[in-house]
Amino acid sequence: MRKRDKPRSPFLNRGAWPRRVNPRSSRSGFTLAEILIVVGIIGLLAALVVPAVINARMESHKSVCLNALRQIDSAKEQWAFATGSERTVTPTWADLNDYIKKGAQECRCPSDPTQTPQTSYSINPLSSTPTCRNMPADHILY
Repeated sequence: MRKRDKPRSPFLNRGAWPRRVNPRSSRSGFTLAEILIVVGIIGLLAALVVPAVINARMESHKSVCLNALRQIDSAKEQWAFATGSERTVTPTWADLNDYIKKGAQECRCPSDPTQTPQTSYSINPLSSTPTCRNMPADHILY
């Protein structure tokens, strides 16, 4: 028996296998409609995600600012107790520096472009809480 006369597998050359492909009729890329659909889906997802990311960033800024306000208020109370000051006195940043964990220079609002404690917060008298100068309506310590 020669090589040509060898029995072939019944699974080979059955139906359209192996299929002959005409190189001119084969698709070699994506259509314009498919690309536009994908771009539209990506745009829709971006439109849903971007506002959520912006809100999360604003909330994190608010949280950092409120924590700094709490530290300043606590430092004011500790300073008043240590010095025996009256409730109408307003301490300075130099007075509070020793009572703030990382120092007064670390207390700054993330919404403040200058990032300094003097431009971020008003210390106020001992009888009232400190306030944020950048976002006074939103960053409030109760």
